[in-house]
Parts: sequence; C-alpha cells; structure tokens
Amino acid sequence: MLMANPEQSTGETMFLLLVLIGLAYVAYTYIKSQTLQRENALEAKSSLISNKLSQALDSMDGEGAKSVEVLTDVNLAETRISQGVQSLQVIDSAGVIIADHKGLTFVGPHRRMAWNWNKIIHIIGNQQPPRKFDWFASSWDNFIPVKKSMQNIILPVSNRQRNSGFQIQANDSVRFNIIDFIEHFIGKSIQEESSKEKGNKQSKSASNIVVNVNQTITDSVVQGNLTNFES
Repeated sequence: MLMANPEQSTGETMFLLLVLIGLAYVAYTYIKSQTLQRENALEAKSSLISNKLSQALDSMDGEGAKSVEVLTDVNLAETRISQGVQSLQVIDSAGVIIADHKGLTFVGPHRRMAWNWNKIIHIIGNQQPPRKFDWFASSWDNFIPVKKSMQNIILPVSNRQRNSGFQIQANDSVRFNIIDFIEHFIGKSIQEESSKEKGNKQSKSASNIVVNVNQTITDSVVQGNLTNFES
C-alpha cells in the first residue's frame, strides 16, 4: 500500500497558496489601475467642464453670445409619485444645458425643460450616493469602484409644483462651479428686476430671494429626492 508523502503534500499546498496570492495580487493591481484611469479621466473631463463654464460666464457677461451651451451629456430628472411616495427619476439623458439671459434650458433627445433665473428659489446640490453592496451581483461587480460620479443639481422653481434638475458625471468641484454660475445669474436677474421696478412690491419680493447653496432641507420628501435617482 502506497503512503502519501507528507513533504510532497505540504509542497503542493504551499504552491497552490502562492498561486492564489499571485492571482489576488494581479486582480488587485488591475482593479487599482482601472480605478486610477477612471479618476484621471474624470479629473480631465471635470477640468474641461469648469473651463467651459468660466468661458460661458465671461461671454454672457460681455459682448459675446447671449445663448451659450454650458454642459453636455446631462441627465434630466423630475419628481415622480409612485405608490404615494415622491422620488426624483431620470426622464431623459444625453442632453445639453444651454444658458441665456432668461435662464437654463435642458435640451435632450426626448424632453426640454427650462429654469428661469427669476423663478429659481433654491439650489440643491449633492453627489450621487455610493452604490450599495449587492449580494446577487455577478463576479467582481461589488468590488469594482462605481464608474460614474454623478453630481446632482436640483432647481426648485416658483412656477412649477414638481422639483426638477439635472445630473452630470464630474467631480465635486464642478458641482460647486455650476452652483456659482447659477447664483451669478440669479443675482444679476434680481438686480435687473430691482432697477426696472424699483419701489414695486414685486421687485421688493424678488430682491429678498435667498439662494442657500448649503441649505439643509428639513422636508423629508425633498431630502429623499436628492439621494433616490431612478432611471
């Protein structure tokens, strides 16, 4: 009767262990390199967006174009009610945002929506929350970082009951730049209204509009809308 060689068995075990460690290291290195590539691509894209916003602001403030494309590859979102619960849902994608003296306009393959400067009552911005762990996901899906970092800009307006806004793939700095851009033209709109209707009650009301970038929304429905985008 042949007896197993303990030294041979231990050697095979060690070999298999080293192979597994090597494979794990290769997988880790690959995931890390892919993550770095995505981060670099996102930074480059975000830089281009910020530059475009700055150029658009200068052009609209100066003697340049009165209508400028400021954002591309944008998703449009609006509140929807499902089973009595409100949430923001993506209703169009791959659109552009155009700015002019009246406000912002989303132009997409299927939908158009405008937000007039003098009608915007809040600017609500946040980043799309990280993806939750999915026990039923296949292969490495749970361990690969989220490919898109979506920035949400919600613009409640006084002339519509539903909240609406847009989202774009970019880093946090772009969100801040977009908010600054919107604030600039809201302020400009308020000044223009005040100069035209000085002493008028409507002008006085308009001049009291407050745009709070870091506003804490106590309404649980609105707060939920910011983190529950559904496509």
